[in-house]
This record gives sequence, C-alpha cells and structure tokens, in this order.
Amino acid sequence: MAAAVEVLMSNTNVKETILNATDFTSLHRIISEGQDTYGMLSFDQCLFDLYQAGIISHEEALAQASQRDNLLLRIRGVGA
Repeated sequence: MAAAVEVLMSNTNVKETILNATDFTSLHRIISEGQDTYGMLSFDQCLFDLYQAGIISHEEALAQASQRDNLLLRIRGVGA
C-alpha cells in the first residue's frame, strides 16, 4: 500500500482560478504545470512517480488515475 497525493500551492493564478471559476478543470492544468516552479504535484504525476519507482504496478496506476489515457501516454514515454 502506498499513499498517492496531490499538492496544490497557493499563488496568484490558483487564487484567481478558485475565486473566479465556475468550473475547476483549469486547476488540474495549473497543478500539472506548476510542478517545477512551485512544487505542485498532480495525483496522476504522483501515480507515475510511484509506478516508476516500482512501488505500484502498471495496472494499479491506471486503475487509480484521474486521467487514465494521459497517464498511459506518459508511461509509454509520450508527454512530460
């Protein structure tokens, strides 16, 4: 068993999105793009890291993914 987490760091972009958005789909993009700059981590990025480290299986990573197709592409080496 392993913990998979999502990390959201507060910044101006995050605050504006939360305050002004009627739908929060853009928040996922903000988290994914904020990994290097702000230390954010999406749930699927965490699953990928756990898979790469051999902590969880390929099947388990895909079963738990919030965006399964994107995670599958990343596992196959497509995308960042």
